[in-house]
Amino acid sequence: MEEKNKRLDELDQFWDIGELLPRRQSGSRTPPQPHSTETVELVLEPISTAPDNTNHRLTLPHNERQRTDSIPLVQHTVAEEPRRQAEPIDTYCPDNPLLRQVRIYRWPSSYQYYARFVEDARRYLHVEAPPCPRVPFFSYVPQYTQLTEDRLAWYLYWRSQVRAGTYPDCDYTYLLLYLYEIINLGREIDPSDGLAAICALWLGYRGRYPRLDRFLGEWICDYCLVHHLPAPKNLPAEALDVLVSCSPLKEFWLSQAPGENEAYANALLRFSSNYDYHGSKFAAGENLPLYDEHIPAALAYTVAATADSRGSLLSGANLQDSRLSRDAFGGALCAHENKYRIEVDYCSFTRSHELRFLVTDIIKYSENKIRAHLGIKSRLGLYALPNEIRGIIDRYFAQHLPASRAMTPKRRAEAAEEKRYAALYEPLSADFSPAHAAEIEQTSWQTTQKLVEAFEDTEVPAPTPPPPVPAPAPVPPDQTEPPLAARLCTLKLDGVVRALLAEDTPGARAAATACGLMLDAAVDRINTEAQDSFGDILFEEESPGHFILIEDYREELADL
Repeated sequence: MEEKNKRLDELDQFWDIGELLPRRQSGSRTPPQPHSTETVELVLEPISTAPDNTNHRLTLPHNERQRTDSIPLVQHTVAEEPRRQAEPIDTYCPDNPLLRQVRIYRWPSSYQYYARFVEDARRYLHVEAPPCPRVPFFSYVPQYTQLTEDRLAWYLYWRSQVRAGTYPDCDYTYLLLYLYEIINLGREIDPSDGLAAICALWLGYRGRYPRLDRFLGEWICDYCLVHHLPAPKNLPAEALDVLVSCSPLKEFWLSQAPGENEAYANALLRFSSNYDYHGSKFAAGENLPLYDEHIPAALAYTVAATADSRGSLLSGANLQDSRLSRDAFGGALCAHENKYRIEVDYCSFTRSHELRFLVTDIIKYSENKIRAHLGIKSRLGLYALPNEIRGIIDRYFAQHLPASRAMTPKRRAEAAEEKRYAALYEPLSADFSPAHAAEIEQTSWQTTQKLVEAFEDTEVPAPTPPPPVPAPAPVPPDQTEPPLAARLCTLKLDGVVRALLAEDTPGARAAATACGLMLDAAVDRINTEAQDSFGDILFEEESPGHFILIEDYREELADL
C-alpha cells in the first residue's frame, strides 16, 4: 500500500512545473533587465542653401566625403488614434455636370513617419545644381535622406531640366521622388503648376516607363479633387484614354461645360457602348477617316439635339446615383498633413444599361448611313432605336454627308472606268430592230451591185439577198420565270425568310429544321435563288449564326 501511494505521489509531482524549474540560489539575484539597444542617429551634413525662396545654384562642399546610403534613424511618434471627425474639412460642388458633391476628410490617425521628407522637400524646392554625371539610384520608397551627395546633385540638376521641358534619361526612382515632392508640398506650390508638372512628367517618360500609367490615373484625379481643379486639358487622345481607363472615377474626366457635346460623345463612345466601329471590316483603309469623322460627330449632334427641357441624352437615360469613397494618393509616400479621405457623390453613366443600349444603336445606325453612302449593301441590326433619334441622325447625315462626298476617290475612278468601257459596246441607235437590220443589209447589197457594174464590162448577175430575219415570237405568259417570292414558297423556304425578316434567329432555325436543313444551308439556297433572279444575295451573315437582310432588296420579298 505504501508503494502504491509513493507511486501516485511521483505521478502528481511529474506535472508540477515548479519542480522542473531550476532552484533559486540563496542571496540577492539581479532580476532580468529588459533588452536594450543603443540608438544611433546618423547626421547628414545639409547642402548649403540660401534662406530666401529665390532660385539658387547648388554649392557642393570641397571635401569628397560621401553621405551614407542608408536611411537614418528618425524619431517616429504615432499619436493615439482619435475618433474620426464627423464633419469634413472641405465640401464643394465641382463644375462638372456628373459630380454632385466632393467632401474631403482629414486622415483619421496622426503619424510623423514622413515629417522629415516634407522638411527636405521645402528646403530643396528652389535649389538647382550645375550639370553633372548621371548617378544610378534605386529605392522602393525614395526619400531625400537616401541620397548621397552625388545623387542629390544629379537629382537637382535633372529636376531643373524637367522643369525646363527636357526629359533626360534617368532611373525610375528619381521620377517617384519628384512626384512625392509635388504631392507633399501641398499648396506651397501653386496647385495648377503642380498638376501641370505631374502631367508633363508623365507624358515625357510614359514611353520609357509604362508603369506610370498604372497609378497616375488615380493620383491626378486625387490631386485635382483635393485642390478644386478640373481635369487637365489638351492631353493626347491616347493618353487620355489610358488615364480614364485607370481612374476609378471616370465621370471626373467630363469636366467640360454642358454645351461642349464632343466631350460627352467621346466618353460615351469609349465607356457606354457595346459596339466598337473600329472592329468593322468596312472601317478600314480609305474608309476609316470617314468613320472617325462622322460617327463621333453624329453622336455629339444627337446629344445636342436632345438637350431640351427633358435634359440631355446623358441625364435623361435613368443614370444611377453613386458614391465613391477612397484614400487619396494610395501607394504614394504621403505625410499626414497631405493625407485625406475623399468622398464623391456622382451620377454614373457607365452603369446605365438603358444608356448603353441606346448609344450602341446610335453608333450602329450611323454606320449604316455611312455604308449606304459607300454603296455597301449589308446593314447592322439594331436593338430598339426610337424613331425620334433616327430622325436626328438622318438630319445630320443629310447636312454633313451629301452623296457627292459619299463615294471615295477609288470608287469614283472605278465607276468612270466602268462607264467608259460600257460606252464602247453601246448600240448606235436605241431603236434597233431585226427589220431595221434587214433594211441596212439590203441597202448594202444595192451599193455593192452599183460598184460592180461601174468597174466591170461584163454584166454580173446581182447576188441574191438573204431572206429577211423573222422577228422573235413573244414568249407566252405562262412560260415566264416565276417571281422570287413564288419560288421560295415552292421550295418551302418562305418560313425561313419571314423569320429572318423579323430578326428572329431561333424561329428561322426552327423553320429550316422543318425543311430538313441547317440554317446556314437554308440561307445558302435562298441566296442562290436570289442570284439566279437578279444577280445578288439577299441575306448576309453579320455574326456567326445571325443573318440580316440587305435592305436594298426588301421590295423583292414584298409578296411574302
